[in-house]
Amino acid sequence: MTPARVACRVLALAAVVLGMRGAASAQFGGFQAGLQTFSPSVPVHVQIRTSSPTDLAVDAIPVPVTVVLAIRRNNSFIRLDELRAKPVRTVRDGIHPDLERGLLHDVRIGTLPRGYYVLAIHAGTGSSGLLVDVTSLGVLATRTPHGVVAFAVDLQTMHALPDVIVERYAADAQAPQTRKTSSDGTASFDDTPGAEVPVTSFVARGADGSAAVAQGAGASGAAPGDDENGVVQIDRPIYRPGHRVEYRAIVRDGMAGAYAIPAGTRTVSLRDSEGRIVYTAQRELDAFGTVSGEIPLASDARLGTYTIMVGYPEQSRVAAEFSVQDYVKPEFTIDVTPPATTVGGDELRFSANARYLFGRPAAGLRLRYTGYYRAPYVWWRHGDPFRGASYDAGPPPVSGNVTVDAAGHATIAVRTPAVH
Repeated sequence: MTPARVACRVLALAAVVLGMRGAASAQFGGFQAGLQTFSPSVPVHVQIRTSSPTDLAVDAIPVPVTVVLAIRRNNSFIRLDELRAKPVRTVRDGIHPDLERGLLHDVRIGTLPRGYYVLAIHAGTGSSGLLVDVTSLGVLATRTPHGVVAFAVDLQTMHALPDVIVERYAADAQAPQTRKTSSDGTASFDDTPGAEVPVTSFVARGADGSAAVAQGAGASGAAPGDDENGVVQIDRPIYRPGHRVEYRAIVRDGMAGAYAIPAGTRTVSLRDSEGRIVYTAQRELDAFGTVSGEIPLASDARLGTYTIMVGYPEQSRVAAEFSVQDYVKPEFTIDVTPPATTVGGDELRFSANARYLFGRPAAGLRLRYTGYYRAPYVWWRHGDPFRGASYDAGPPPVSGNVTVDAAGHATIAVRTPAVH
């Protein structure tokens, strides 16, 4: 196999960066706007999956925030040969899957100074890259009824960071709006009524040299209700057809640390188990951003899971589910207690206790039981953690009947399969 084919096979599969967040995939020949964040104290770690041996080199190339901002704002694809800066570190390694466990190979870049980098991965004549940020600063942005709020946090403690410089770039603006976060870590940006600002980008700069780039919706770039969150409370989780559902919803606008109490009218709707809207009403939020009421269920309501939603039409993010069933209120309870341990092949004895809801034993009650066997993952018995033979379907389910005594007690005995 030629080096070029090896490179394609290696880099076209995946190159995963392990840091504060999840995984990212590399693109052959360049990189996109995907970003991974690392703490300055955490070594940068690249994990490559391949089944073919090859030699590779990883260059850590610093990139300015202006380039990162252009990538994030335009969601563009930048080729590695367009980068002009020299690598601050190069790590050379070889991949030999036949000598390693599994197909994942670790490449440790080590700790890097604060800043943005492209990790350029070269194998043979092929290359790929990942964009990473070494920083202790994180920033989020959200839309509120009065504009846009940016929230800066310390990624180590998740505490709000004051005195962070935040720059807001509109899609068609040349110069950014600049604000400094207050004691609660927030910086507010007002929007001009009726202004068309579909997408805005934010750059946060900390006193320690950390930087972070984020995107947020502008004044008219997000539909009403996109940033609303909350909770719907109902008086119980299950109803019968013909019952009335009592609900209360608490609605907030924005994000944690920058919530605002919304006002105005919201739509309360109910979707049945088949996805059809069977109830809708307009309700006014009170001074606390809450709304409450009752929803009647039809006497012939379909059984299944229902969803109550509060918000704008087609944008209801505040919701809760409940069940509608043709049930009978129970008159007694049954507690089943298994033994602490049982040796495979011995009889497994469960203790059952039945009593009426008013406390009296349910003497003479006939119980029907069904037991299922589930095999454990016992690779250590075979000495090989990669063998799948340890999974056994086991014996078929067992079932039977038992009658409780005058005290409401009964014992259920089940034979267990022997251990080999």
